[in-house]
Order: sequence, then structure tokens, then C-alpha cells
Amino acid sequence: MNFNPYASPASTPTDPGMISQFMSSRRLVAILARWTLICTVSAAPSFSYGCFLHHQPQHILGMIAGVVVFILGYTLVEASAAYRRVIRWRHVRTMVWIGYGTRVAISIIFPFAIVIDVWTGMLSVLIVNPGYIDGKSGAGFLSVFLTTLVQGTFLNVVLLAYMGVVWCILWLAAKLWRRGDDARRENYQS
Repeated sequence: MNFNPYASPASTPTDPGMISQFMSSRRLVAILARWTLICTVSAAPSFSYGCFLHHQPQHILGMIAGVVVFILGYTLVEASAAYRRVIRWRHVRTMVWIGYGTRVAISIIFPFAIVIDVWTGMLSVLIVNPGYIDGKSGAGFLSVFLTTLVQGTFLNVVLLAYMGVVWCILWLAAKLWRRGDDARRENYQS
């Protein structure tokens, strides 16, 4: 079936698969752009510190490739139907905005962000290439790429824990707000 995006609503196809496919191709670019921005800004402290330690082209390409993996992963998650179902919940949507907004803000406030990134980076190096700490093993593309993936995973676990706390605060605030609404209604009715 030929789908014309400029056709009037009365003549558009009713097949939901085609409509969502058209919408998703348009949204996919926006989603990819959003996660490219978030991941690039979030990775900046680690990337700058990594470039200080590993300044050969293969090291820089390894870090870039690791960041691209996270960009694509986040893009695929957000483009999924399951994500669209869950993000409709107000507290989840607010939690995601606060969580990733905080991570981007912390990355912009460089000195604080480098502390989190250095500790997770050192732990990642110990896991991926323990000989590098002793100076016995050189880091190549694969080693830096895997270290970037492990560090990004650690940072995401920390961020997920933070977002869990944010969700609990949002849930508690909503519960207290509802309780206050109920008390105000009782006072109004009496």
C-alpha cells in the first residue's frame, strides 16, 4: 500500500502498523538526536580524562565507539513500544527527566563530574585490563572500547539508583499531596 503523509486524514490508511512505522521513522531521528546530545555531554568528563591518559587515535576511537553503543542502545530502548507504555506514567516521566537532566548538569559542572567518572573509570580499568595498572599491559582499541562500555554501565547503574530515589520521593510527595487534598475536601464539605 502506498502511504502519502500529505493526504487528508479521511484518506489515510487505518492499518496501525503503517501509521506507527511512518511516525517512528520521523521520531527515530529526534530520539537519536536527543540521546546523542545526552550521551555526548554525559561522556565529556570521562572522555576528556580518557584522552589525557590515552591520546593515540585507536584509544580515542575506542572511546567514541563505546559512546556510540550507548547512544544506539538508548535510542532503541526509547523507540520501543514497552518504553512508550511505561513513560506515560507521570512519575516515571518526571523521574527520567530529573535523572538524565541531573546527569547532564553534573557533567557540565566539570570538577564534580570528574570524581564520579574517575572512580567508575578506575574500577572499569581494573575489570577489563588489570595489567594496565602495573604498566605491564598496553591498552588498544578493544581494551579502551570495553573499558568505556563497563564504565558506562557502572555510571548507568549509579544513575538508575539515583532515579529510584527520585521516584520514591515523587511517589511519596504525590501520596502526601493526595492526603492533603482529601483533608481539604473534608473541611470543605463540613
